[in-house]
Amino acid sequence: LTESDKQFAAKTNSFFENAKEMFSKGYSDGKMLTTKKSLVPDKSVSEMIGLVPAEADFILVAKVNKLMEKPLAHKYLNENYLKTPEERAAYAEFISNTGLNVLEDIHDIVIFTSGDTGKNAVSGMILKGRFNANKICEVISKDPKASMDVDIKRIDGFNAIIPKNKNDGFGLFLDEKTAVIGTEQGVMEAKDIKLGKKQGLDN
Repeated sequence: LTESDKQFAAKTNSFFENAKEMFSKGYSDGKMLTTKKSLVPDKSVSEMIGLVPAEADFILVAKVNKLMEKPLAHKYLNENYLKTPEERAAYAEFISNTGLNVLEDIHDIVIFTSGDTGKNAVSGMILKGRFNANKICEVISKDPKASMDVDIKRIDGFNAIIPKNKNDGFGLFLDEKTAVIGTEQGVMEAKDIKLGKKQGLDN
């Protein structure tokens, strides 16, 4: 590894160790830690922050495209997910079918959650990138195995992936650059914010 890769690995390890400590302390104190009071998003993610439900008390922003510029990230993915010719062929087929290259087309993510972990939990992930929602949903609807687990629907004009088991994750494409996945409550609130029916975190 280059010296830059070693420094990146050390920073990544330090980040997760600190995050684990914060989560442990937060839960042991009986509450979730909050970052929203001190959150100052840059321009590239400010729109995404605006879609976060106001109930959220923990937000994590990740610049995925910046992460993927690191050689160590590609090394990790190649060694763990694209190691064999069969895995690489399957991924190439996935890209061809859906038009989505996860390694290139997802640019930023915002993870949000509230302290409620019950059936009304408000949690999810907003993804910013390039999405061909119609193509992705068509592929899922034609896959017999996927069709056993999810339904493809239109909700308020948006392409939606609805799990048949409500405990599984919901998915919604808000536009060609924005998608949200998570609990039903979290996803539907983000949709309502997009439509102007509810206020988001930045309000």
